[in-house]
Amino acid sequence: MFTRRLTMVAVLSAALLSGCGSDSPASTAPASALAMCQGVGTAFVAKVSACGMVGLPLSILEALLALELDCQSFQEAQAAGRVAFDPATAKACLDTINGSTCSALFTESGFLPAPCFNAVAPRVAAGGACYNRLGIECVAGFCDFTATTACTTGGTCVTSATLGQNCTSPMRCAPGLICGATNFCETRPTTIILAAGGNCGALYTACADGLFCDSSVTPRLCAARKIVGAACTSSNNCAASLRCDPVTSLCATQARVGEACVPARLACAGEAYCSAANTCVASPGLGEVCTPVAGEMVFCQDSWCLPSTPSAVTRRCAPYAAPGAACSTSNQLQCGFGYNCNAVGAGPAGTCGRAYCGAP
Repeated sequence: MFTRRLTMVAVLSAALLSGCGSDSPASTAPASALAMCQGVGTAFVAKVSACGMVGLPLSILEALLALELDCQSFQEAQAAGRVAFDPATAKACLDTINGSTCSALFTESGFLPAPCFNAVAPRVAAGGACYNRLGIECVAGFCDFTATTACTTGGTCVTSATLGQNCTSPMRCAPGLICGATNFCETRPTTIILAAGGNCGALYTACADGLFCDSSVTPRLCAARKIVGAACTSSNNCAASLRCDPVTSLCATQARVGEACVPARLACAGEAYCSAANTCVASPGLGEVCTPVAGEMVFCQDSWCLPSTPSAVTRRCAPYAAPGAACSTSNQLQCGFGYNCNAVGAGPAGTCGRAYCGAP
């Protein structure tokens, strides 16, 4: 099941516990497995933002999660009959994410709510071919891409190890289990939600909403998130909607589009950047200028920023190269998130292909 291997979710969730409500609007039923996968990314990132993850454009966070989910292969799996997609369950998945508190959503170290993996029911038995690295197609296991030809031919569904069986990585254990220090599958402990003052240095502990794990003390303890002007080491220390200014190391508000800002200080909220006029402006789209401003990175929306050349110093957002199209291995961004410009041995060299092993 794909929820066992959302390592990007795990990395994000480890630092994102903060106060947030559950007043998000109900979602609509996704029309396809692809739409469901993309919706999970959008809903999760929106919750991440509300729970205190600031400092990066939301479009970049969405793209990173889409890369980890490998959304490109969801529709192919549905079309080929390797999964059975249920729109109603997919809607329940999105509603659960939208309505969750931060501590409820971010304490399972990479596990999403049950409806999310039930919405894409696997149909490939052990030994069958699979193409999604997260294992959404495999009935009782994971997709093994260890073969040297896996990047061009796909992987093989392998049955997960059960309680007490040998394992070499977390993804080899069945849901609800972990690969222990002695390389045997063990029951995963329940995460303990801690109040202020709780020792959060131990595994499977997390601070309650409105708190963060303070690493400046020994042992690490849960403490209230900080207000504007308080010292911080990361945005995770600050209250929701605030950021940790990288220059002053103080919690500060995020400016909205049209408001004043200072470049290179992660000052603008959402999909925006600080312009040369010291004003937050919306991130550029296709064909628009994306030249960096005084150390401020400018991210394109649904496109990539062409490198400058002697004849074209001004950089502009360009369409992603299509899967299978020619590309340069010196610039991976041109293929879009989830795709690489393949090097020798990982598919046709110099063409856009999956960043992870799987069908082209």
